[in-house]
Amino acid sequence: MLSQTQLNIDWQSIPWSTPLPAEAVAIWEEMSRVDREAPVFTRHEWLELAAQAGAITPWGIIVVRRNQQAVGLFPLRKRSLWTWEMLAFFSQDNPQMLIDPEHEEMAWTGLARWMAKTPAVGALSLGACSDARRVERFQRIFREQQLHVKVTPLAVSSVHSRLAANWQEFLGIIEPSHRKDLLRAERLLFRDFADARIEYLTDPDACLETLEEMICLYRRRWGETAGGCIFDNPRNVAFYRAAVHWAVKNGFAAVSTLRARGRLIVAGTKFHIPGQDMLFEQFIIRVPDILPNRYSPGLVESCHSVRWAMSLGVKTINQGAGALPYKLMFNGSAIPLQQVTAVRGRVAGLACITADRALHIIKRLPVHIRHHLELLFHHYRQNAR
Repeated sequence: MLSQTQLNIDWQSIPWSTPLPAEAVAIWEEMSRVDREAPVFTRHEWLELAAQAGAITPWGIIVVRRNQQAVGLFPLRKRSLWTWEMLAFFSQDNPQMLIDPEHEEMAWTGLARWMAKTPAVGALSLGACSDARRVERFQRIFREQQLHVKVTPLAVSSVHSRLAANWQEFLGIIEPSHRKDLLRAERLLFRDFADARIEYLTDPDACLETLEEMICLYRRRWGETAGGCIFDNPRNVAFYRAAVHWAVKNGFAAVSTLRARGRLIVAGTKFHIPGQDMLFEQFIIRVPDILPNRYSPGLVESCHSVRWAMSLGVKTINQGAGALPYKLMFNGSAIPLQQVTAVRGRVAGLACITADRALHIIKRLPVHIRHHLELLFHHYRQNAR
């Protein structure tokens, strides 16, 4: 617990606007320099592009300060009348916040005080988080402010692969059976397909061309088999195009491709800020039916991605949610995800969560049913007067 002399903490709420006010941009850029391991998804440009595409509707940001120095920045959106949540848009188990690592407890304390003193906030969700230490601090500090915290383990995990200094050392730390399978897949594919090549595209225009093909393949693969995917929403597509172009242009991303027989076989996006320990992989898609399964092109692409990441000084690859067997082959560990929500009390929290779920269900109802419900609601209000 912080002593009274350490609690010279205040906060400032800055409403969202497009473009962001210069004051907000200046604070955000300074916090990005302070929080050195914060991924590219936490940059203000990422969220501004999402808002410009209409993919998200942020409420604003809470800036927590200690002695007038910013120690935490928390972008929020209102999910319902009573429920607020940390923004986490295309951010791979990373709520899009920035915290000074030397003053993390003070940052959480300021956010908890803001919630405690803002009656309109019945519940505040941190979203899905893989950082157990951060969840523990959130839970402890918010409870110190007399707020109830609910932590719900999720059924899905995030896979993090720990790398080595070079490829030979990496082969030495993975399971012998996995090592054998990976080397065999590489040998077969490049032996039987002389035109096979793997590239990491860093030209923004070339990346966009490949991205269009990748998104179409992703929609066909998951839209048809899983009943829909995140790229079925045209606003998400517009955002991702703009975000990848911006990230590649600034040296924060690349698009990986494996081509053979003159066709795209495997593609995906890689995000990494130079100097950081972690690289993030997103939307790795393999085109079926071009190469027989025995060539395992997805594994071959992953082998080369491990080499490429180690050449950049990366220590860990975040492969995203879903502990699939092929991810675990690359020295992967399944990190449990937890849903974290702070509420004013057990009864208030139950009411907020129930109302939020009810509104979510209503929004998914057919238009004609929603129309009748609105008529009934207005009829009730008029009679109540």
